[in-house]
Amino acid sequence: MRLLPWLVALILMLTLVPPYVKRLGHRGAYVSRASSTHPGAPYPSISDASFCHLASFKFEKYAGDGEGRLLSNVGRGGCDGMEMRSAEGKEMAASFRSARYQVIAGRAYRIRWQLITRALVPRRGGLSAGAPAMTGGLYLQYFDLNGETGAFSPQHGQLAPHDTKGEWVAREWTFVSPTTARSVELHATFAAHTLAASNRMRGGTASGTVTIADIEVDVVGSVIPKPSNIVVPNKTLQDAIDLAFACLHNSQLSGNFTVGAGYVLSDNISPDLTFGLMGVRRTAHASYIAQIVKQWLWYKPTAEHGADLRGRYRGRAMGQVLWPIGVDQLFSATGDRAFLKAMLPAIDASLKYTHRHSKQSLVVLVPNGTGRIGGGADWVDWHYSRLDGRTLQFHLWYVYALRRAAHLHSEFALSFGDSHLAATYEARAAQLERLLRRVYWRGDHWITNLDYPDEGEWVDDSVWSIFFGVADNEKAQTMWGKMSAFAENYEAVPTR
Repeated sequence: MRLLPWLVALILMLTLVPPYVKRLGHRGAYVSRASSTHPGAPYPSISDASFCHLASFKFEKYAGDGEGRLLSNVGRGGCDGMEMRSAEGKEMAASFRSARYQVIAGRAYRIRWQLITRALVPRRGGLSAGAPAMTGGLYLQYFDLNGETGAFSPQHGQLAPHDTKGEWVAREWTFVSPTTARSVELHATFAAHTLAASNRMRGGTASGTVTIADIEVDVVGSVIPKPSNIVVPNKTLQDAIDLAFACLHNSQLSGNFTVGAGYVLSDNISPDLTFGLMGVRRTAHASYIAQIVKQWLWYKPTAEHGADLRGRYRGRAMGQVLWPIGVDQLFSATGDRAFLKAMLPAIDASLKYTHRHSKQSLVVLVPNGTGRIGGGADWVDWHYSRLDGRTLQFHLWYVYALRRAAHLHSEFALSFGDSHLAATYEARAAQLERLLRRVYWRGDHWITNLDYPDEGEWVDDSVWSIFFGVADNEKAQTMWGKMSAFAENYEAVPTR
């Protein structure tokens, strides 16, 4: 499921780049499951299920000290309740997990529950995240047709009242099942954080007591994905584009564009976010654009100060160049000059931070030998040669970021732009482009990282170097010639 952003990125790129780029071969059609019928999952429907008796819920403690137990006759009509409490003077992260229930793709469901809390206080991070974003609440985990784990909802969490003084308090929210969802599990949580592990929301502890009862789920409507408004004559590409639109629909259901198995776009502003932005920007759907603008504002401080590159949970270095590119994309989509005027100093701050870490024009944001999974020097966070040092992929995007920043400053030089900075950025981009051509090219491919042995071609290096114009015509023809001759080897990225 981590390959999903790649599929979306390649699909959208192929529909937008010049015709000669479209020579990259595709053998099979990508068909969306969005319109498929439910095959009849072996689970009871969540909207028909009774949650009066809760024997199917199992207590799971993830961190700290405390206990959970089922209580009889505490809710309305003699229904069961789930009580969770931390030990005296201790903290705990825990939840009750339900059995699996069937959901119908594209349905809107309302979920309601009652709770009582006593001295329920969010405390601190657990093993891998900050303080809990959810206490005394319900969240769901989706599973697809094959039972593979999917995203969690809600992504943003919800904190329960500190103390309800012995009174039941009603809570509710509405969730929309993704087009690929076929079943869910419910978690009644004591404390959890919204960063998703494979089987639960992770991290975050609390102290106190919470009792949850009277859970009800009912269908309140259907949600149809926004239509694809990119049309091409090739049926295979059109099927893929339609699938990409379904993916974008699913990714924003929690109010935060996400992809894959709970993978958030993006706590570290990984290129998944930029790829997602490119797709969102070209849908021209106003609600999608508004949401991605909010996300970009969330990560503005990170890009300005390189905050994502420091600390225990360091994110990918690519955020330093992807955030400025995103501002340019959003301005292009909206034409909002006030937004650009407010963001242009942040673009300059991000590029200044990056430039401070350059040596002989090449940038090292993650020193050689210090990279780690989830915090690499570019967006490939699972391969040793892409985790640190002088990766080509980072520099390809850096060239593009410099040129777009130069263009913005030049276009608005008579108002809020700076012609001197425009010239500076353009000069840096040109110098870096010449350097990349000279030191990274290996006759028929790029070396992906100067600090590691040559592994041969990585197709993302080839494609983006052409897309951004870093590859001159001779190099582009060489790479496309290889792709045309061995098209079956180039059906997914990254590959080498």
